[in-house]
Amino acid sequence: MWRSTLFWSALPIYATQGLWVRRRALRMPEASGPDTGHASSAQDAAGPLQFLALGDSIIAGVGVDRAEESLPVRLAHELAMRCARPVRWQRRGRNGADSTELVAQWDAAEAAGARPDLVLVSIGVNDATGFSRLDRFVDALDTLRMRLHAQRPNARLLVGAVPPLASFPLLPDPLRRLLGLRADQLNRRSAAWAARDERIWRSDMPFELGPERFAEDGFHPDAAACAEWAAYLAERTVARWPELAADVSAKQAEAGPVDPNC
Repeated sequence: MWRSTLFWSALPIYATQGLWVRRRALRMPEASGPDTGHASSAQDAAGPLQFLALGDSIIAGVGVDRAEESLPVRLAHELAMRCARPVRWQRRGRNGADSTELVAQWDAAEAAGARPDLVLVSIGVNDATGFSRLDRFVDALDTLRMRLHAQRPNARLLVGAVPPLASFPLLPDPLRRLLGLRADQLNRRSAAWAARDERIWRSDMPFELGPERFAEDGFHPDAAACAEWAAYLAERTVARWPELAADVSAKQAEAGPVDPNC
């Protein structure tokens, strides 16, 4: 309760510093490249994993130059390697999107034929900076869950943590501390919501976001951070839902013993 009171009582400071940040912020474009693709597997021990990414600038690839450097595409390649199966990926993100856009993004993906086995959601930074109510944030996630599971009951939903805004180099104090507090509130609510359904995982951040992990704008992760983040998410996703991975031993048994002279 005291955290919420502190946040709202500091709004005059927030508004003044927020305008200053908007004036000086470097505007970086979304990553160039396709919004759909295919990540190859070395073993192809099962059919393709259908992977969909929804959300904000992290999904759109702001902070990296090319789509293949972005978090969702990096994650698709990591999943292909760890699951021993190809991954067909699709990303639908927009710079500046907040949680109210998730359902529209899902509807567009569904209309385009998306039938995902795994959905990644990156959302929350713009909810924090835009004063979204905590209930509205969780309601948007739950509406997405219901729409997804109405069509794909066994689909897994991976919700990324709201990054620690208190670590963002672009933001001055006390604004960064206030927004960090709001990000923590959103994360606590989304974690409690996700814990009710084994098909959902609200991940944490795999590392501290020091200045060296940010792009030039001081607000988005750079390519190296996206690569490390993707490797972490893939490892934890397969550990949590091992059924996503191919049964390589069964595939090898089907093929029969390997002739060592070949």
